[in-house]
Amino acid sequence: MRKAQKQQAEDFIKILGEAHDEIRKAIEKKNISAALSLLADCQDGAIALGNLIEAAEGEGFGTIALLESYCEQVYRIYGELEKGQPIAVGKAYKNLRQMLFKIESSVKNDIRIRTEWCSCLTRLPCGTAWRASGRLRMRIRTVMPM
Repeated sequence: MRKAQKQQAEDFIKILGEAHDEIRKAIEKKNISAALSLLADCQDGAIALGNLIEAAEGEGFGTIALLESYCEQVYRIYGELEKGQPIAVGKAYKNLRQMLFKIESSVKNDIRIRTEWCSCLTRLPCGTAWRASGRLRMRIRTVMPM
């Protein structure tokens, strides 16, 4: 994953944390429609984050499984609220925060920042020495088509 993508993922996780605070407040104030809307946004965002990570890291990456568990938790809470079932606000909030902490740790520790080949190519020597190394350029082109 590129550095900017990883930063985007980390920033989004912080936004999810803020949304959890708002969900808790909405449930406590009995504003169920606002809580449902926020939960739906959290799930949509987690799916988008999962798609970003999957595109960069590949299918089956560990963070993806954590995001899937998070979405299941959000869906469960959404379903309980929608049916009007009583919900332990503190417990639901704690579960969401714990799941988010695991996701955040995985993004920070498991996703490696990759250096792009293109940026490396700009640092290669130019002029006569670079023209003389045609075989090297051909090898680079076979590994990374331009």
